[in-house]
Amino acid sequence: MEVARQGTRLDDNAYRVLSKDHVQHQTFGMRVIAAFLLASSIVADARARPDIAPVAPFPPPAWGKPPDTEDESMEQAKAQLGRYLFYDTRLSGNGSYACASCHQQERAFTDGRKHAIGATGEEHTKNTPTLTNVGYASSLTWSNPHLTSLEDQARRPMFGSGPIELGLSDNANAVLSCLQADPLYRTLFGEAFPTKAEPISFGSILSALASFERTLISFNSPFDRFVYQGDENALSPSAKSGMRLFFSTRLGCSECHSGWNFAEGTRSLEEPDVAPAFYNTGVPRDPNEPNSRAFKVATLRNIAVTAPYMHNGRFSTLTEVIRNYEAHGSDGTTGALSLRPFFLNGKERDDLIAFLESLTDQSFLREQTFSNPFGGHPTCPAK
Repeated sequence: MEVARQGTRLDDNAYRVLSKDHVQHQTFGMRVIAAFLLASSIVADARARPDIAPVAPFPPPAWGKPPDTEDESMEQAKAQLGRYLFYDTRLSGNGSYACASCHQQERAFTDGRKHAIGATGEEHTKNTPTLTNVGYASSLTWSNPHLTSLEDQARRPMFGSGPIELGLSDNANAVLSCLQADPLYRTLFGEAFPTKAEPISFGSILSALASFERTLISFNSPFDRFVYQGDENALSPSAKSGMRLFFSTRLGCSECHSGWNFAEGTRSLEEPDVAPAFYNTGVPRDPNEPNSRAFKVATLRNIAVTAPYMHNGRFSTLTEVIRNYEAHGSDGTTGALSLRPFFLNGKERDDLIAFLESLTDQSFLREQTFSNPFGGHPTCPAK
């Protein structure tokens, strides 16, 4: 929950969860309020969300496609290609790493490590962020608010050197030749980029990877079934109590983790220009990083499977995160964010964790169209 303040406080009996970027979607907030004011079922209305499986290319029309998507048929061809590239270890300098090495589907596209480790074994300084709903994010790294394009972001792990991730710089031409000689890729690139004279290029690779990442949409958690589909049994009594705590002014969690994606800075096709959300949450200053005290507002969707937590992976459990926020507050040197301490008893803390666990979309973690398409280890065709 290392993030920012965005939502608007109401009174102690009703809680608004929408960010200002999504105020037009008031069904969400009204349903959350109704869940507790009526203490029975979600109030049905004409704008009720349909049952959305994560295999669907896009979420409900109220939010539309992720920004930067193209014609649907062309986008699907690019996404199919991008899925192969995402799992292809040939896109690393030593042939040992792929995007999926750090972004593992069963962990909501994180890796379970405190700090990411690159293809050469170099340990990074930050935790691997989730790719859950990444196509809607207004910024894409923990500490750089200016990196806003998935295509631009994909270039960093391939060719960046501080730290090395995929380490492709010294082997780029050989890797491209390998892909150009692969019959499968000749077909997939041709379908995805039919108007290009030479469809297999690094520009096409970056575009296809971004298209695949835009399909990583999670919207079928127990929380979603309770709020959007009216399934009263989707949440346990403990999770419902935790939900009330989460949206309360006493804790203020939803001031930071707002909107349908539980993250300020969430954008859509209709609202593509939402500003990135970076805030100081009182972490010590790193003298080697001038912006080291301001970090991105991360989504809480699938949070229960993305441990360890925070930008530097310093907490191993959700209990540790919550206890930190119970006693935590900004030291006031920047004025960017004022976190107020609060107290939870043991049951309340367990209830809050139960609610956070209800944001886990098991179908997203198992969705076949997001999984490794290779039957074995891909190799370059023999010359």
